[in-house]
Amino acid sequence: MDHYEPFASLGLALLAGLLLGLEREQSRAADDTGFFGGIRTFPLVALLGALSALLTPHFGAAVLAVAGLGVVTLTGLSYWRSSGTGATGLTSEISALLTFFLGVLAASSGVIPSFATRTFVVSAVAVAATLLLSARTELRAFTSKVSREDVLATLKFMVVAVVVLPLLPDEAL
Repeated sequence: MDHYEPFASLGLALLAGLLLGLEREQSRAADDTGFFGGIRTFPLVALLGALSALLTPHFGAAVLAVAGLGVVTLTGLSYWRSSGTGATGLTSEISALLTFFLGVLAASSGVIPSFATRTFVVSAVAVAATLLLSARTELRAFTSKVSREDVLATLKFMVVAVVVLPLLPDEAL
């Protein structure tokens, strides 16, 4: 598998980019304000991340830095252009940065050595991000139904469950 791993890594990055790009394209069809990219742009961003990660061991971290800076610059220009028209959402731009880093992760064997684990992590993050992006209407409807008291009660429970409970002794005193 080592010989073919770069091809599999590029394919994984491409699939993650296609998934996120498909969702962004569908979002654009419903709401045409501030469109950054879609079914073609996001896979290209993911492939750029994967290729820069594959080139980094041979040419140094500057390749990854230049590619990342290019994506940041393009997303910043896109936000600046769309904010002039009144559309101030950052969702597509953040999604593009996430897609770039998913591409980097897909091809970075030094971060997660096992290709199977790396595939699972990249796929899981891509699916979770796509779910968050596509559930915009449902998430906004949910937040409008939740009261401030509900949020505070949930936070109090989480403090007890996540902060206090681990500090308590787990054996009889």
